[in-house]
Amino acid sequence: MKAAMTSRQRLLAAIRHEEPDRVPICPRYYDYLLGVEGCCCWAHYFRFGRKMGIDPIVMVVPGWNNYLLRYTGPYDDLDAVNVSIDVAREAGRTMVRRRFKTPAGELTELRQIPDPGTFITFDHIVEPLVKGRADLEKVPFILPAPHTAYIGELAVARELVGDEGLVEVRPTQGTDQFLVDAVGVQGALLLYYDDRELLKELIALFNRHNQAIMRRTLEAGAEMIFDAWYNCSMSVGWSPAQFKELFLPHIRANVELVHSYGAIYHYYDDGKMDRTLELLADAGVDVIETLSPPPLGDVNLASAKARIGARVCLKGNVDQVNVILQGAPEQIREVVGRTIAIGAPGGGFILSTSDSIRPETAKENLQAFFDAAKEFVAQAYER
Repeated sequence: MKAAMTSRQRLLAAIRHEEPDRVPICPRYYDYLLGVEGCCCWAHYFRFGRKMGIDPIVMVVPGWNNYLLRYTGPYDDLDAVNVSIDVAREAGRTMVRRRFKTPAGELTELRQIPDPGTFITFDHIVEPLVKGRADLEKVPFILPAPHTAYIGELAVARELVGDEGLVEVRPTQGTDQFLVDAVGVQGALLLYYDDRELLKELIALFNRHNQAIMRRTLEAGAEMIFDAWYNCSMSVGWSPAQFKELFLPHIRANVELVHSYGAIYHYYDDGKMDRTLELLADAGVDVIETLSPPPLGDVNLASAKARIGARVCLKGNVDQVNVILQGAPEQIREVVGRTIAIGAPGGGFILSTSDSIRPETAKENLQAFFDAAKEFVAQAYER
């Protein structure tokens, strides 16, 4: 039996395809903490992981104002831009219209805001900011300069977490998230046929911004970068050919940037991933998450392990809705045991969930997951 490792050593061993003392236990529980404790910041996340005796990967998110995603101000970090906001109640709905007067011209947007108490967490974009090629040169003016992103918490988090986990950085909401916030999901899909070059230029513009903040965090010592691409998932409606043409070149460029600093590249998609796994492995991705099984996604863990498990660390695969939220404790135990039995051989596997554990999860189900995880990871390398 291998000597006991720290959580940091265990996670790094799994990522590097070295055999850890046991499979790392690293579920996602951001939504659970937000719903139950009211906060899912890195400090709360780390505290919960330590309380549950698992191996947390703690995420630090640089503070900066993403005006594509959120309409709240202050807007005073935008140079030479005048912003006006009109709020109205129409037919039982709250509508917010924004106007950005930039040196290159005006951008306008209309969005519907969810009412308090509903389960909807994102605004509905009625009229997108970017409506055509004429808007392309205006967009950079509403992206705050990368140097304004606050990265001071990175050093604090690394010192606090120490050997009890890993600290990663999510530089921005993500290149693909910028895209759908600017033109809408439907708008992005249609642009492929209506103006493919504009679509490509927008993706490139947003990834340059993403990379600029990514580079700042790497220069500050980030050892692991979390790069989310769920809006380019097959679940959204993109095909593997479109993924390869539009998004993969930028993913590959981000991998190369991260590796040039000796850091780890962590790729995230909580939708259908099966038909892009080989492409991601070929791009040099270090960790792939979430490997969602049907019906949430389309990944068969045994197949993924056989196809790319020797090249990429696989993280995830336990269904947090149909199993952890809605299942019985015995079902949770069976699924966790089977998942570890498939993922553990040969290393390169981290037990996790297909997105965050839901806040509505019963305490006995939550405890069943952690109990089963600890029971079966201890057995995985004893066979």
